[in-house]
Amino acid sequence: MVVRTPAQLKTNMPVGTVGGTSVQDIHDLIDTFESMIGSGGGGGVSNFWTPQQSGVVTGTGVSAQQRIDNGVAFQAAIDYANTNRLTLFVPYGDYEINLVGGLQVDGYSFRWIGSKRSHIWQYADNTPIITFGKRDTNSTNETATQTIDGLSVRYGNVQPDTNTGSNAIVFSRVWMGDYRNFDVGEVNDLRENATYMYKGIFCTNGFFFSNSLTNIRIKHFHHSGLHWSVQGTGNAFRNIYISNGNLNQGIGTVASCLNLNAGGAVLQDSTWDQLNCEWSNAFHVIDMVNARNQVFNSLHIEGVHLRSNTAMIKMNSSASATFNGVTISDCQPTTANGKVFGMGWDSHAVVTTIGFEKFNQVAPKTINLVASDDGNEIRRAVIKILSMKLNANAVLHNSDLTTVGGVNDTSRPLKELSGVLPTVSGISTVGDADIVSGGMSHRYTVRCNSPLTANRAITFTNKYDLSGQPGQTLGLPNGCAHRVWRTAAATGAFTYTVNQSSNADGSSPTAIATLAPGEYIDIVLETGTWIKVGQGTIT
Repeated sequence: MVVRTPAQLKTNMPVGTVGGTSVQDIHDLIDTFESMIGSGGGGGVSNFWTPQQSGVVTGTGVSAQQRIDNGVAFQAAIDYANTNRLTLFVPYGDYEINLVGGLQVDGYSFRWIGSKRSHIWQYADNTPIITFGKRDTNSTNETATQTIDGLSVRYGNVQPDTNTGSNAIVFSRVWMGDYRNFDVGEVNDLRENATYMYKGIFCTNGFFFSNSLTNIRIKHFHHSGLHWSVQGTGNAFRNIYISNGNLNQGIGTVASCLNLNAGGAVLQDSTWDQLNCEWSNAFHVIDMVNARNQVFNSLHIEGVHLRSNTAMIKMNSSASATFNGVTISDCQPTTANGKVFGMGWDSHAVVTTIGFEKFNQVAPKTINLVASDDGNEIRRAVIKILSMKLNANAVLHNSDLTTVGGVNDTSRPLKELSGVLPTVSGISTVGDADIVSGGMSHRYTVRCNSPLTANRAITFTNKYDLSGQPGQTLGLPNGCAHRVWRTAAATGAFTYTVNQSSNADGSSPTAIATLAPGEYIDIVLETGTWIKVGQGTIT
């Protein structure tokens, strides 16, 4: 079958020329109309156009010149379908192109129907494969209401990490679009055969709002899987899978799996329903800067190895998010003093549930649950974790490792770890005995109310011994406060000493103060040390 464009048919069958129309021309005409007939076989002309109708030759291993011709012809098919209000139908097959700048789909209400087996191979290096929206960064125009269903893109040549322009799919100034069923990058199981890309999906230039991305798989990238660098609101992401390799494989220069760093712009009010970030050596799994009101429903992190003392989930510059169900599995930090949540200036997070499996179990490193994003002072940050589960093969050390703000800042991050550590308030009465108090993380009063028959001590630890997890402890958060009161009834010519210990069992204690009958002491935990902030007498 030979399918022609209308212009080609008119050229091959000139009017008024004797012998100008051959039998082959008539066959071409019939074949062209057959390709455009609706599924009923005789009912009217279909609203579909294909790249083949514009001259694209499918298959792998075509010539270098054919790849150049294919790029021009594929773009012509997009433009023809857009101009004539047709749906572009991209059948199963391999489409090898060499087109600097890549394909551009910028029509309003444009519709594309393909599949994840519609493979577009880009043989031009250091350039996008396809752009949805306006490619010109100086353009003030916009693109809206596109429906793109079924697409697979990859590079034909290996793209080194210096090819920062090899961003496979680019979005530019688009809104109200529906993009679904994408395979981005090599998705086979042989990482060594992958050609890589710099960023999988990159949103740049202007804005990105009220769009939906559904059933997206991204594999084998150098910098980030998804990267949004412009303002936007109201986007919906569903079933997103980002991976940089397979079991125990990964590329060594990855910045983050998901990068929501809009710089000075604001990205806000997006939902993420089932996000999988897997098998990468990364500085961050999720990097949020000025990304506000993000909602993650089911976040699965697996096989991600932190490359430095960075945060798996970084939040800075007014970033805010709710995490409804997080699983971190088979992840191994490569250096000490990393953190799960790295909080920066004015960042807010609520975590309803989080669980760890096979975490930090190979040569375990000191890993903090909550810490400053960059290790420096932190201001006006809030994190609330409602429930956390550590399995027997997960090792986590400190619940909180943050520092107070600067000279002109008296604020402190607020940590509510109600489902992580005991957060009780109240009073306990103790008798004539030595006591080790471990793991009470909020305000509590301990009252010694019995005559002493020997020198006694109460020792506060700065750690909580995780029930059912032998050898595993979490450091208490800063700001825990207690009062210890030796009442007038605790008579006897013996000492009552208030100690502290950095060991969960209270061993190797050091004294904070000694109380006489009727005296009390107020203590606060500051960077792992209980300090006295008040002392007095109650009669």
